[in-house]
Amino acid sequence: MVVIINWKKYYTVEEAKKKTSEYIKKTADELILELRKRREEYLLQDEKTRIVKHLAILNQPFLSLILEWKKTIETRFSKVKCAPHWVIKKWDIVLLKASPWQILWQFSVAKVESFFNTRKEDIEKLKIYSNEICSYVDENFWEKRLDKKYVTLIWVDKVEKYDFPINFIKKDRRWWVVLK
Repeated sequence: MVVIINWKKYYTVEEAKKKTSEYIKKTADELILELRKRREEYLLQDEKTRIVKHLAILNQPFLSLILEWKKTIETRFSKVKCAPHWVIKKWDIVLLKASPWQILWQFSVAKVESFFNTRKEDIEKLKIYSNEICSYVDENFWEKRLDKKYVTLIWVDKVEKYDFPINFIKKDRRWWVVLK
């Protein structure tokens, strides 16, 4: 009897045909839900062992506010889906770059919340974090972000300074890079 290997399981030809026909009967929506569930399961397993490094480009005064522990939530707003939205997770490391060529600090991520398809009302609700975000630095902070569709809130933990600067030349215009 012929045996087919599928997903590290052994099936006879009849079982494989049955499994295949059952799988084909699933709708596209069911397949998407199944893939999302698998992704979530993957992200949950060994969360601490799969730490990813990110590079964040920050302008003043926001960098100084993080270093002084006044800004405890780093935010990223965008019109399109891009990093760090749904990429960053708890325990990841964020390298902070201020000058055009050097990385001097890093922080670990304590918590992340991501939102998509945000409306003006959703952005208004985020104002409860105004002090932690330090939105008071820019009087138009919230108005500039009302049209953004993707929002990521990153809670800062354990800011550390490097003994020696790390040179990193970045030639594109991205404000966030996943380094892996």
